[in-house]
Amino acid sequence: MKTRALLFTLLLGLIVPIHAATAGSLEESGNDFVRICAIVNRVDQVDHGHLSEQEMVDAGTCVGYLMGLTDGVGMQHMFSRAYGDKSDAVYCFPDEGIPLVQQLRIVLKYINDNPERAHLRTGTLAAEAFHKAFPCSK
Repeated sequence: MKTRALLFTLLLGLIVPIHAATAGSLEESGNDFVRICAIVNRVDQVDHGHLSEQEMVDAGTCVGYLMGLTDGVGMQHMFSRAYGDKSDAVYCFPDEGIPLVQQLRIVLKYINDNPERAHLRTGTLAAEAFHKAFPCSK
């Protein structure tokens, strides 16, 4: 049920215009990511109508950002391998995958647990969080 609620939130986030407070700042720093994406900890309330329109937009924006980031990293690694790069991936999700809400919570927890790094770009912090949670075995 949570997956459907999250998908609904994502779709709504694509339909509803993103307000200036959200647009463009999500990727700038971990501080901004936490400010905007902390709503995912309440995603189970979507079914009960307890999220405002802006909160649903924020959740959809966070999901879309993280999907793009992880898809981009995965594609880059796949193409690098195809052209002979033998370096290890930054992180290795299990074959069965990781639900998006869990991915978001992993990144949020990492940033909250490492406040001295929260000023760094969100993509860097997400890669560090996933590397810590899902290191590649050698």
